[in-house]
Amino acid sequence: GIIANPNCTTMAAMPVLKPLHDEAGLQRLKVATYQAVSGSGLAGVRALADQVAAAVEPERLALDGSVLPPVNPAPYVAPIAFNVVPLAGSIVDDGWGETDEEQKLRNESRRILHLPGLLVAGTCVRVPVFTGHSLSIHAEFDQALSVERATELLSNASGVVLSDVPTPLQGAGQNACYAGRIRVDQSVPDGRGLVLFVVGDNLRKGAALNAVQIAEVVASR
Repeated sequence: GIIANPNCTTMAAMPVLKPLHDEAGLQRLKVATYQAVSGSGLAGVRALADQVAAAVEPERLALDGSVLPPVNPAPYVAPIAFNVVPLAGSIVDDGWGETDEEQKLRNESRRILHLPGLLVAGTCVRVPVFTGHSLSIHAEFDQALSVERATELLSNASGVVLSDVPTPLQGAGQNACYAGRIRVDQSVPDGRGLVLFVVGDNLRKGAALNAVQIAEVVASR
């Protein structure tokens, strides 16, 4: 049979969300992702490096974005250096206006967590970071889940490291996913919502390490 390796953005979130779901029953996810250029391969890395190098006086961008030298933005729809591009992936031609990255986030979260009816809304954003995908997650549960209990669960979760302020630089080159900024989602009643920030190396846990771990599971059967 064929075993699929999930999307690197989804994989950063799963080690964090799974223990929380097991405890309180995940009902809804609202996610904004901040995806590194290495997720687009060597073309993305070169685009960022070349555009940064071409900016002779980048401090002038504080007053006028047009001072950035004209560049071919490929593989993105806009320059990535000193910028944020709120379109990671390609628009899916189904009338909903989502990208394939946003649909993968929904579909793979449902599949991995065995929650076919999980409500998921995502916006996938490309940012000028070389490696390390970040996710701002609003999670709503069936039952109340306190910050203290969530922190306890994540402190014992495999492949998760707690960090007060997780950043892509912290996660780059590491196997673990970093989780922090855990707080109550005050838009969800009865203490059933949490907000947290998650970071993972998209080239390691998001791709290579996860493939190795899948192979190890298959070999052990």
